[in-house]
Amino acid sequence: GLLNAGGAIPISANTPLAFLLPLLLWAAVRFGPGGASLALLITAVLATWTGTRVDDPFAELSPAEGVLAFQVFLSSLAIPLLCLAAVVKERRLANERLAERLRFEELLSRFSSAFVHLPLHEVDGAIQGWLGRLGEFLDLDRNALLLSSDDGQDLSVLHTWSRPGLEGRGMLFARRDYPWAVRAL
Repeated sequence: GLLNAGGAIPISANTPLAFLLPLLLWAAVRFGPGGASLALLITAVLATWTGTRVDDPFAELSPAEGVLAFQVFLSSLAIPLLCLAAVVKERRLANERLAERLRFEELLSRFSSAFVHLPLHEVDGAIQGWLGRLGEFLDLDRNALLLSSDDGQDLSVLHTWSRPGLEGRGMLFARRDYPWAVRAL
């Protein structure tokens, strides 16, 4: 029989489309908005194909009522499903950003504690090692530790690091080689 929701929209009581809900939820949670959209498209295509056959779920309805019932069903399913997929994706991205920030803060903590009890003759080697760790973590090709002159007008390079495979560069003078960096500092 037909169920009439407030007399406005007829809905079939034996609609098998509701059995797709767990699969649609899984696609939304696992694959995000793209997966939910694809799952909804497949559902619409399968329902349309089934509707062309004699045993379609909306067979008890007139063609116009069947199309309207299917559109209402798909719309009422798609909106919350896509919202769920968007929230899950946003949460996943927030967790990834938080994990990356935690990795950086751990590196910064190890960096700041590395020099506390270090003898003076080991400082240069430690600086060189940490320039490499920071360069790899930040995915840099080169980085350098600069020393400002007493008048603050010039910077000289104390330590440099470059990614393996890149040719080394001799002593740099920041004012000559990177004037924009000197102005920004």
